[in-house]
Amino acid sequence: MPSRRPRDRTRSTRKKFVRLFKDRLPVRVRYNASYSRRKIGWPLIQAMVNNGYVEEAVQDDLAVGLKVPDGDTVFYRLGQASVSDITDYFHGANDSLLYAAKSLNLMDGPMDFAADSHDLAWYGGEEVHLVGTNMAGTNWAHRIWTIESVVPGRRLCFNAVPVVQTTSKSDTLEVLVAGARRWCPIRRLFIDRAAFTVACLRKLDELKVPYAIPAQKNARVKRAIKEGRPFSRHAGKGVYVHISRFTLGGKDKVTTTLVIIYRPPKEEGEEEDVFAYVTDIPVTPEAAVELGEEFRKRWGVETGFRMKKKLRGKTNSPRYSVRLLFLLLSVLLYNLFILLNAILGFGEDGKRYRMTLHVFRTAVEREAKG
Repeated sequence: MPSRRPRDRTRSTRKKFVRLFKDRLPVRVRYNASYSRRKIGWPLIQAMVNNGYVEEAVQDDLAVGLKVPDGDTVFYRLGQASVSDITDYFHGANDSLLYAAKSLNLMDGPMDFAADSHDLAWYGGEEVHLVGTNMAGTNWAHRIWTIESVVPGRRLCFNAVPVVQTTSKSDTLEVLVAGARRWCPIRRLFIDRAAFTVACLRKLDELKVPYAIPAQKNARVKRAIKEGRPFSRHAGKGVYVHISRFTLGGKDKVTTTLVIIYRPPKEEGEEEDVFAYVTDIPVTPEAAVELGEEFRKRWGVETGFRMKKKLRGKTNSPRYSVRLLFLLLSVLLYNLFILLNAILGFGEDGKRYRMTLHVFRTAVEREAKG
């Protein structure tokens, strides 16, 4: 039997998952409820894909007298869900998306991953679920950490973990790694400077995850940069590299490999560009430069970060579970966007989207309201 055309498969897949997002919403529905999960779900999803407010999503229908839930009703129903309800909803829906991606052979063989955080700014008073942030206008936010493939054409989010001020970074990494390994082996893991800690490096060693992490330029790293320059080796194109064993911490310490890359200034009068990172991957000077360049792959995650932000609704709700839902639902919509583009087929470089964000928004909005 011939396979369906990609556009037909895209349409049926989109319909399946938008319906799933609505039908599995963790809201309690009584037998005499005025609105079903689907009725509650469509203004929420419409607000998400349009990066707007739920109240804006229903205002036109309410204005002409249609029977739709208003913003207060939507948030009252969503507010009944607990944090565990929200995370269970996410993992169930995301597993379904990843199974569909696996059927497209998007997880063949080991892949490179990156772990990063996503914040939803908070402008109210302090509460227990907040973390510090440097976002404009506030020092507080609600946050999730994600682990995502950085392979072009396969940039799916495999796991997401909500964190608070007391959450251990090393424990978060362990959960993220386990979530990714359910689906495929990790070839290398790129993480930002937040993981440059004794606990995180020890945990990665324990998990046997090949990693590369930019080094925070503390006093010990600065001294290594200064002392390593005379002993650095030429790695081509005027670039010099110094590789050494490095101990992080004091009484509680861990030893890893510190790679320092010295690049010539781009213009006369500028200082030499220095990039330092730690890794447990054996490298020669030439391979060390290549691995340093691989950090550019993390920009695929930065692109995904911007895409998720565009697929995240806006809310003034003070309830943590609701705000967490907005963060996690944006991840689900992003994964659906990647999945649909995989069905259509990316460009040769795996980077060009066949389905644009505008087309995706329009199609999902239509399905959500149906």
